[in-house]
Order: sequence, then C-alpha cells, then structure tokens
Amino acid sequence: MLRIDINLLFTIINILVWAWIIKRFLFAPVEKILEQRRQAIEGERSAARQDKEAAEDLRARYENALSGVAGERAELLSRAQEDAKREYDHILSEASKKAQQEVLEARRRGEEERQRILQEAGRELSGIVAEAAAKVAGGEAASGQDAALYDQFLRKAGESSETGSR
Repeated sequence: MLRIDINLLFTIINILVWAWIIKRFLFAPVEKILEQRRQAIEGERSAARQDKEAAEDLRARYENALSGVAGERAELLSRAQEDAKREYDHILSEASKKAQQEVLEARRRGEEERQRILQEAGRELSGIVAEAAAKVAGGEAASGQDAALYDQFLRKAGESSETGSR
C-alpha cells in the first residue's frame, strides 16, 4: 500500500523545486524567445501591410498622373490643331488678298495700256485722215487716184491697228 513518509514529502518538494527551476530557467527564456518571434512576425506583417498600402497609393497616383498626361496630351494636340487651322486660314486669306491685289493691278495696267493704245491709234488715225484730206484737197484727183488714196489709207489704218493690237 501506499505509505506516506518523509521521502514522499521530499520527493514532492524536489519535483516542485525542479518544476520551478525548469519553468524559471528553461521555459521562461523559451517563452520570451517565442514572444519576441511573435512580435517580430507581427511587425513584419504590419510593415508589409504598410508597404502594400503605400504601393497601392503610389499606383493610384501613377494612374492618375497617366490619365492626366493623356488628357493634357489630347488638349495640347487639340490646341496645336486649332493653331494650325488658324494659321492656315490666315495664310489663305493673305494669299487671297495678294491675288486680288495682283488681279486689280493687272487690270489697271491693262486699262492703262488700252488707253495708251487707243490714244496712239487715234493720233495715227487723225494723222492719216489729215494726210488724206490734204492730198484730196490739195489737187484735182482722178477717180483712179482716189482709189489709190483710199487703198493707201486702208493700208496705213491696218498697219496702225496691227501695231496697236500687239
């Protein structure tokens, strides 16, 4: 049977002392190391979450910047097209004005030339008529002479009109 003596009491005390020593010097440092590991892992998880959030924020800002750049590019392209159209219209209107001015100048010069030719032809014609009149009035001409004078008059008038039309 079970006997309770002093050895049993010492054995129980011995077991309790050993349990306390093992707990104090073996399990406490192991638990401390495990707690430090648990805190380190939690810290790394926290840092990883923060890095992930920072990366998401950075990605969102990057996408916003990209969309902003695309919008700005489209706006710049639109402005460049508008500027080019305005410049094209300006150049076209300037060319049209110059062409109109040149046409008006050519018409003016043509009209001046026409007036000069008409005046010259008029002077030549009046000279020919005066010459013919002087010949007719100057002498008694026979009808053959009249025909010759008439032919000469037409020939001179034809020469002056050819000279004037060139």
